[in-house]
Amino acid sequence: MLNSKNTKSLSLVGLFAAGILTAGFTTPMAMAGETKSFVLSWFHIATYSQDIDCPDGLNPKADEMFQRILKEMGKTDSEIEEIYKDFPYPIYEIATDRGIIDGKPVNVYITPTSTPDPQIKTAVAGQAYGFNLDGREETGGYMDPETGETGVDNNAYRALGCFETQRAMPPQRPTYPYIQWDMTRDFTGAWLVEVSGIDDMQNDDDVTVGIFRALNPITRDVAGEVVKDMTFKVNPAPLSQNVTKAKIVNGVVLTDQFEFYMTGDPLAIADYDLTRARLRLSLNEDGTMDGILGGYQSWRTIYSGFALPGVTNEINLSVDVPGIFYALRRLADGDPDPETGENTTISSAYTMTGVPAFIIRDNPEVAQVD
Repeated sequence: MLNSKNTKSLSLVGLFAAGILTAGFTTPMAMAGETKSFVLSWFHIATYSQDIDCPDGLNPKADEMFQRILKEMGKTDSEIEEIYKDFPYPIYEIATDRGIIDGKPVNVYITPTSTPDPQIKTAVAGQAYGFNLDGREETGGYMDPETGETGVDNNAYRALGCFETQRAMPPQRPTYPYIQWDMTRDFTGAWLVEVSGIDDMQNDDDVTVGIFRALNPITRDVAGEVVKDMTFKVNPAPLSQNVTKAKIVNGVVLTDQFEFYMTGDPLAIADYDLTRARLRLSLNEDGTMDGILGGYQSWRTIYSGFALPGVTNEINLSVDVPGIFYALRRLADGDPDPETGENTTISSAYTMTGVPAFIIRDNPEVAQVD
């Protein structure tokens, strides 16, 4: 398996020919050593939301949720009625310090255990994108709707799947994740994907997949969509590069297990640090790409993305932030702490789409992991 986090390096013949990787394809057979390159137009939590996911209904919207919270804070009916005359504006001042430690109010987003677990509704087993990451049928509970794989591990979706703003059925995209992904793309480095060493687009047992961050951002057309066939320069920072071996089976690229890292948005998910990651990609006839990335990531990092904006997220997204903390902690299913035994990571899956692009780099070498 290859990855840029180690210090060893390996020159990959045909991977970076002349430092430029071509994009797109038109025939089912590829030229020897061909490379397909893409810039991502979408990356975020994978959703496959159905009514049966949440048999007890969705979590309440903000106005109903804060009725409960205010009562838990000891507000009287008349006080709540007065607050709701100008809802939600008084909530901005009231909600943040609703936690209690030693009888004193504290910031509930910094110390979520300072308030009781509200027992938010979470999604039940059924269908969800992802992979059977641990190889055990009994620990996953989901079936991937695309591949039919069972025992799929995706507890991050289970924790968040009953909040309306986190739900969507493809090709629709969930409201809040779409906003998170979209609002920073015009001034941060684009994400790039390449598949190289392709001898046969349908079946090839030895190809290489790279996921990189570019130095330059995307370009949009008048409709706001990512312009294809643009040129991107790879960020040379080691933590902006991921490379792993893969194979193509019936036109689908399937990677080996690898370690994935990419910097994200500090006000959403600060970084994507997935252990035991797996990736599958479909290289479409129109030259586009779509895929699923799965792995285990820190549940606290996911929580931080909801907690940092604090009450703004609770009001605008109708999410119970302490409830998310408790749910993520309860459903965490990977990497137990050796001292406490508490699981530190949670199984997750992300969906991605991309359009053809050209990639250039200063150094045609990448690092290697044995």
